[in-house]
Amino acid sequence: MRGMGNRGLGKFWTALAATVFAVACFTPTAGAKSHFVLDGVHLAGGGSQWKLLVSMNLPLNLSGTTVHGQVTVHLPNRNWNGRWSARVHSGSLRPADRRSFFPFVAGVRIPAGLGRTLVRKGSTATGKASIRYSEPAVSRQVDRGGGSGVTWKGIRRARPGRCETMSRLLLESTATNSRKVPYPVCGRPLNWRVIRDPGSGRVAIGPQNLTYRKLNGQTGADEFEIAGYFHGQLVAR
Repeated sequence: MRGMGNRGLGKFWTALAATVFAVACFTPTAGAKSHFVLDGVHLAGGGSQWKLLVSMNLPLNLSGTTVHGQVTVHLPNRNWNGRWSARVHSGSLRPADRRSFFPFVAGVRIPAGLGRTLVRKGSTATGKASIRYSEPAVSRQVDRGGGSGVTWKGIRRARPGRCETMSRLLLESTATNSRKVPYPVCGRPLNWRVIRDPGSGRVAIGPQNLTYRKLNGQTGADEFEIAGYFHGQLVAR
């Protein structure tokens, strides 16, 4: 599954080295923009699970750092405010990566009642979103803090294949041989399939999660790909 869910095959990346086991699902957009921007918010999810998707384009040197954010929703008869933080990443490693920025979509959980209200009355809502971050610096005396904010009218439901970026997960114990990973929240609930098996480990698809299991003695990197389907149509790949 990729980025905003429309292009490219989505990849889970696993790295096993000594006592560390990492898993990541990458969801980059079709291409990073040439400048830093916070792109507003879309509604995603369904049933009892709803999120606001906060789309942003971040400087490449922020990959691996924590970005903090806040989202505010104003409706005629209701207001909601939420804070979030995410360790952002730029996706799988690329040899000779010359990008200056990378896309990231944060999923901010909201009450189910608010999600259902936004489906019906999203056009009457006003939203505000802001993020703040601190770029890496060689000296603690150097202030590299920054951020961005945006205000917009109307909160639309995201396309079915527009999805949040999944975080990298670490298993810091050699005794841990598997990890359950929840599926990303997208514009609509999707059916997920593995379209390329991992090279070394094993992966199983469940109703709410997928499970990656490493083999005995497995080391190094591993990767597999999943795709999301909506009413039988491939929408997140």
